[in-house]
Amino acid sequence: MSTKQQKLSLIFDLYSKIQGLSIVLYGDPGVGKTYLCAHLAKTAYEATQKKPLYIAIDQNLRSPYGKEIKRISRAEWKEITTPEEIWAYFTTKIYLDATNKSLVVVDSITAIQEAIMKRLTGPEDIRLTAYMSRYATLTTNALAYIAHTQGIPTIMISHATPIIGKKSGIWENTRPAFTLRAIKNADLVVEYFITSEGKRYIKTRLYRSTEKKPPFDYYNVDTLLRE
Repeated sequence: MSTKQQKLSLIFDLYSKIQGLSIVLYGDPGVGKTYLCAHLAKTAYEATQKKPLYIAIDQNLRSPYGKEIKRISRAEWKEITTPEEIWAYFTTKIYLDATNKSLVVVDSITAIQEAIMKRLTGPEDIRLTAYMSRYATLTTNALAYIAHTQGIPTIMISHATPIIGKKSGIWENTRPAFTLRAIKNADLVVEYFITSEGKRYIKTRLYRSTEKKPPFDYYNVDTLLRE
């Protein structure tokens, strides 16, 4: 991507604003989180000529759709599936794989939960919360360390979960589908949502910094991907 193209590109503008940040991107299934991250990865590669790293855990990425996401992203593609592989990878190998990369995407924390559930008796198993807390903390810790030491964005994709009862501050009616304890490791929490008119947006929900303003308030996703 030329300097002139970079200046005109909103998605490059987004990429430049999130350097060195550990990000959680959450939203309902199927809204387009993966597709947006694929294009952001492509932008990272074009801007730096360094490969992004895409860690594919979700089963949906082992399909023709996943092949298309891999093609768009131009990323170094890493597929891991079992809880044992996930734990081993985020404990050690991810740090080497992320060296000299332009972006890291983990797709998704929800898929980690599904992998753990297969080893338990079901979603009502009382061990699930404990396991998810450990895995969520492990993965977000690793991504925060990489973002801060490598100076690149790292993104953890998550589904959204409804909140029953009263609205809960910044989360309004939904929140990321894993423990708030793990979110303490994220610098930026971003919601991807679709309005009643069908317009798609990403919006900052939490920014942890001494600076008063987040790197961005919101972007219209259709505008981001139009260029």
